[in-house]
Amino acid sequence: MSATTCINTWDDVWAEFDARQTDRSETAQTAAIGVAGAIQTAPDQGYGAKAFSATARLNRLIHARRNQTLPIRRSFLESAVENWSHEAERARQAQAAKRQKPRGMGRFKRTLALMACTLIAVYAGSPVASAVQVAAAIQRGDAAALAHYIDWTTLRPALNAALAAETQRNDSQPMPAFITGMAQDMAERLSSPAGLALLLNERLAAGGAQPARDMLSRVRMLEAGLWEVTLTSPNVPDRSAKLTLALTDAMRLRWEVQAIELPAQLPARFR
Repeated sequence: MSATTCINTWDDVWAEFDARQTDRSETAQTAAIGVAGAIQTAPDQGYGAKAFSATARLNRLIHARRNQTLPIRRSFLESAVENWSHEAERARQAQAAKRQKPRGMGRFKRTLALMACTLIAVYAGSPVASAVQVAAAIQRGDAAALAHYIDWTTLRPALNAALAAETQRNDSQPMPAFITGMAQDMAERLSSPAGLALLLNERLAAGGAQPARDMLSRVRMLEAGLWEVTLTSPNVPDRSAKLTLALTDAMRLRWEVQAIELPAQLPARFR
């Protein structure tokens, strides 16, 4: 056999092999399609049917993956990372909510504390403000303004008792009736707005251009709702008068004078 004949023979062999491979591929593809169709329509017949069913599912999965009609299944690691991220986010939100609750309560407590401090400051300042108004009325000799801050139902009996005690202080024998009557007349004069304004104005020598608040030399709380205010003359420091203010209207923080400590010597016009 010559070399040319040998080459031609191998060419024929490879051509025949290629032809058979092509026929075999087409036959196998046709058979696979037929098997898939048979699996879809055939009932469950034991192990063979299960094998065909598994093959059909595999073919459908491959076809879906190629056509991207089904979502790609994530790996275990990807799913674990995603779950961990969700859990971490939920934990962060829960911790942030816990931090916000005390912050809200703290703001509420601070608001309550501020309101309480404001109320205490207003309560503590209200008797001082009333005392300044009383001092201003005394300084001007304004009987009508002074009467607005006097509790006459309490002050009148107190003045009568104080003057009666003053008339009996240095005498071992009872005073004559006319002196007792004079004390009652004096108490009536002092218990009027005009008489009280005149008495305190002369006692404190309140005339002048000084601010009324300069007359307040001492303010102290005797008990809840009862304060003592000492008014001192800005011109004559040794002249003073003590006023007792009581809270008569808690809603409006209204303070009224219920007692006055009389000076040691009354002016001549009241004698």
